[in-house]
Amino acid sequence: MEDAPEPTNIIWENLEITGHTMRIRRVIAVIIMSIFIFLLFILFTALKSYNGKNKLKYPSTTPCTDFANQFGTDIALFKEFALKDELNLLEDQMHAVGYYMCYCKKYKGSDADTCDMFITDSYVGLAMSNAVSFLVSVFNIVIRTINIKLIEWIQVDTHS
Repeated sequence: MEDAPEPTNIIWENLEITGHTMRIRRVIAVIIMSIFIFLLFILFTALKSYNGKNKLKYPSTTPCTDFANQFGTDIALFKEFALKDELNLLEDQMHAVGYYMCYCKKYKGSDADTCDMFITDSYVGLAMSNAVSFLVSVFNIVIRTINIKLIEWIQVDTHS
């Protein structure tokens, strides 16, 4: 007869933790992770909502070449229509036609004063899109780290 080998999947220092304590710690860990994920959901929803409003304000389906061709070489008339359309954007973005966006896409380099709102909205929208992508990656790492720490805190008595 030979002695049986020591089991390798038992964590000896965690054997004094009772099953009741482990269950309570598991429930607490689930609650903590649920709250964290819910808060992340709210954050990402707010960021995407802001980005969605920006896309509604300046839809990519606006026929800018048609607007530009409509005015030909009369830049002053195009700017006049753009300024009226900007007022519509400021009051209610759903009533804007797209002259402002198209004018600013074409002349933002030479008429930054008129296109200040468009330029700002474009950069903020781009920053928000990139921020969401970056934050998803960062929070995945954070969630993984928190999960590892919570599992260590639960102190299971075996490991497999």
